[in-house]
Amino acid sequence: MAEAMLERKRQVLIKLEAVSGTPETLAAPEGKMRVAVKPDVTPDNKRNARDVARATMTNLPGIPGAKSSSIKWRCELVGSGSVSTPPAEDAALQASGMVRAVVNKVPIGTISGGTFLRGDIVTATGGKSGVLLISAIHTAGFLFMRVTAGSFATSDVCTNGTASATASGNQAVAGYSYKPLTNAPPTATIRSEEDGYQKSISGAAVTWKMSIDANKQGFWDFEAKGPNISYGDLALTSGITYYSTLPPILQSALMRLDTYTAVLKSFGMDIANSVPLREDGNAGTGIKGARIASRRPMASAGIEMMNASDYDIYNKFLDGVDVKVQCRVGSVIGNSWWFFGDRANFSGLGQTGTDGLVVVTPEMELNGFDAGGDDELEVLAL
Repeated sequence: MAEAMLERKRQVLIKLEAVSGTPETLAAPEGKMRVAVKPDVTPDNKRNARDVARATMTNLPGIPGAKSSSIKWRCELVGSGSVSTPPAEDAALQASGMVRAVVNKVPIGTISGGTFLRGDIVTATGGKSGVLLISAIHTAGFLFMRVTAGSFATSDVCTNGTASATASGNQAVAGYSYKPLTNAPPTATIRSEEDGYQKSISGAAVTWKMSIDANKQGFWDFEAKGPNISYGDLALTSGITYYSTLPPILQSALMRLDTYTAVLKSFGMDIANSVPLREDGNAGTGIKGARIASRRPMASAGIEMMNASDYDIYNKFLDGVDVKVQCRVGSVIGNSWWFFGDRANFSGLGQTGTDGLVVVTPEMELNGFDAGGDDELEVLAL
């Protein structure tokens, strides 16, 4: 008799494809995500019914059509422990239509003439420039930037046109940023391994949600769709080395609605990708691959109700006012995450109670700007 399979013995491996739809070979380096809940794999063969005329009511067997699967998994929100190493979720985030870029930090002296705000274009002589990713008030003596030209160095005078500060050292890698991508998002090969059995797909596209509660660790919930590669027996991939960092909990979150610091109970973000399958009669599975066709990103929170004089949340909702939202998870270098929505709009306001306290639960559409686009949200792993 076969040995019983254990739910706990599960792992998910994912690798971006060099050629979309061409399966990649998966090995230990692709399995670093700490899967927190058993993966949920749903196969589909688009069975075609045969409702033909005949002398009796006996059913005839259907014919399998397109063969695909959905793979869902949850993993911990945790950094790699090193600013020069992407997080374990890197491939899944990129396969969700997000482009990765290096974040650099520049140490600075005293700021004069104003302040530096997220989104500012920071320049220095010699054609150096970068986009500021975190308002300087939160970063204690550093400018965190996605450098777009040149390399900032000691004694450079950094300015946004109003405020200025002199660099006290050279720029250095501080982590990675992830922003939405419209054109040619990569696809992935993904395998769910289940104590001696595997289920794998290729040409897969991903969507995700992130959720976290106060004083607890956070989680990513990923869902991928793609044509099947195979189902069958396979031993668990050995030699996977997980990052040793512990998940940060939601404390010192710097969660803001505009400039208002809320009393925070929970926070979440959802890229909300629509992922259709591309049916193709030339493909062996009947599906060429998956493609992100649209996205409707959202953020959500649970916060204690406030006075209108502190933050007029209900009238901002009713009037459709643009707001900015941000939340930080963790403050240790190599294990810190930032989530931003620079043009959010309240789309719903619920109200509940926690231990007798009034809590509002805003839902926020994350919208972008006409110029440039692909800017509804940004995630930093620092």
